[in-house]
Amino acid sequence: MKNVGFFSLTCCEGCQTTILDMDDQLMDMLGKVNVKSFRWLKEFNDEGPFDIVFVEGAVSTPEEVELVKKLREKSKILVALGDCAAFGGVPAIRDFMDQEDVRREVYGDYTYLESIEATAIGEHVKVDYMLRGCPIDKSEFLSYFNALVNDERPVEKRYAVCLECKRNGNKCLLKDGIPCIGPITLAGCNSACPNVGVPCFGCRGPTPNASLIAVKSMFETNGVDFEGIKDIKERIIEFMGRAKFVRE
Repeated sequence: MKNVGFFSLTCCEGCQTTILDMDDQLMDMLGKVNVKSFRWLKEFNDEGPFDIVFVEGAVSTPEEVELVKKLREKSKILVALGDCAAFGGVPAIRDFMDQEDVRREVYGDYTYLESIEATAIGEHVKVDYMLRGCPIDKSEFLSYFNALVNDERPVEKRYAVCLECKRNGNKCLLKDGIPCIGPITLAGCNSACPNVGVPCFGCRGPTPNASLIAVKSMFETNGVDFEGIKDIKERIIEFMGRAKFVRE
């Protein structure tokens, strides 16, 4: 039976809440492994070693840098759980602001609280797998979990939300002049937002070939003024801020 741990860094812990909200599936999952650490579930937690570690949240303090390095050393497989862990997520929005202004606004006179840029886990240690989403999808988590427990490689999607839109028979929102960033957002949500006429806002993180130049071109091809939309870049930064293509 594999030893598994769940840990959180800077985040809202929504991904772990999603796991706990799996009802009967949760009990079945827990019966397959030895959960050595999961503070939402256990009163006493172990520090490892682990066969599999799921880590939620961005790295935003020197202490978290050390923690994620220790977890990497003590685990055979490390999974970034959710967008904050994978791409910095919402915490990394502050990386595009003046850091001293952010510190002063959040902490005020508490100068002993040390904070650094909010970074993805992969900027500090090797990440074996990334579970996308804000929060993660229950069924996708179960698929990953069962594969790893059975020493199999999880099936990772490599295509954009647009393909799911086509499968679901959705009319392309971009063609109606609606700024949708589905073309650079990784699939896995079954195009949940476009299904109800809401443009994709990138909570699954970027596709492998995501490019700001490409999305700008797609927008302009469909008569959507990329540069003229005040919040479009902020919308991309919101979940993908530490992704390489955003920072190039």
